[in-house]
Amino acid sequence: MKPVEISTMTIGESRIGLLRGHRKDGDWSPVTGSRNHVQLEQMSFNGFEKPRSWDWHEGHKAAFFESLVEEAERAGLMHLVDSLGKAPIEARAVSTMKAYAGENQRRINWSKSLPASLSEEHRFTLYLVDRAMSAGSSSLAKAAAAFKLANDGLSPFASQLVSDVIKAQRRKESESRAQPTQVSVNTVSKIVDMVQDDEKSERNALVVTLSFYGLLRAEEASMLKWSDVHQSGNMLKLKIRRAKNDQLARGRETFCDWPEGSKRDCLLKRFRARASMRPGLDFVFQNILNGTKLTPSAISGIAKDTLAAAGVSATHHSLRRGRANHLQQSGVDFQAIKETGRWRSDAGLRCYLSDSPRAQGFTVTELGDEVGG
Repeated sequence: MKPVEISTMTIGESRIGLLRGHRKDGDWSPVTGSRNHVQLEQMSFNGFEKPRSWDWHEGHKAAFFESLVEEAERAGLMHLVDSLGKAPIEARAVSTMKAYAGENQRRINWSKSLPASLSEEHRFTLYLVDRAMSAGSSSLAKAAAAFKLANDGLSPFASQLVSDVIKAQRRKESESRAQPTQVSVNTVSKIVDMVQDDEKSERNALVVTLSFYGLLRAEEASMLKWSDVHQSGNMLKLKIRRAKNDQLARGRETFCDWPEGSKRDCLLKRFRARASMRPGLDFVFQNILNGTKLTPSAISGIAKDTLAAAGVSATHHSLRRGRANHLQQSGVDFQAIKETGRWRSDAGLRCYLSDSPRAQGFTVTELGDEVGG
């Protein structure tokens, strides 16, 4: 399978390419014999017509655009149709659309052997039950969202069935799920103490330290530049170029305690001095050998390995969870934690927080006394 070539394409076209595949000779490439079935294979557009902005739709949505195109071509309004087709894509993050494309491709591949007489809704509900045998509830929910975006939704009964399949999977998970790991302040301090006098060791420790205190997601850490890092006394300001609750990329700022002269402060300044002597990009976290920006997956891998070296089995996201709980236990109120960590919703943050005496109203004085059973 050839990769999508996006060097001569706009961002919008590349997104559509991920979703649709290609058109050849004015007709859809067949997948299951259905004209409206989306082909999401990532193929080269060399020698083929560039994908139209609405080509990734299925079912009634595809039919809507086909009929609209016939009228728009006669009226010279195709530029408006193109903008209309791009709207659902550009309203969502690139990572979201990429995930949806992968889910729809998986569904389409699975459906190839099904009878052509089955409707798309029937195909999807059967696929979802089969997927539930090996995938978690979050993957099922993502598959449902991807299907609804490409199609015109589900009937009330099918929608209820899909919801029940996802809820049933969540119930199964809750019965066997282990408590999420939280990285503590002591673990982060230990990692700083373990730093050796070399650039890679300093970088890896800083990945953990900045991610912890800045509540950074792996993608946010990957995109962090030195021009985004500013210190004022005992406070460090990090500019987050794009967060989950900042889909328009206006930028968010996160402030964290960073005592001047502390071990972590010395680590940051030492590594920054090393970076200033190297040509290359402005990104904080780069590949030591070639100076390229570290990907989110590389950031996650470094965090996991660095934590393991400190004797802790945890992931990069455990840093975010640990810091949120540390702030709560330190008396920081819920709304401040939400703003600092850039959570989009209260429900999202609550999934991270453990029960805490402070969160339940106990004061510092009361916490100093032994509480009887």
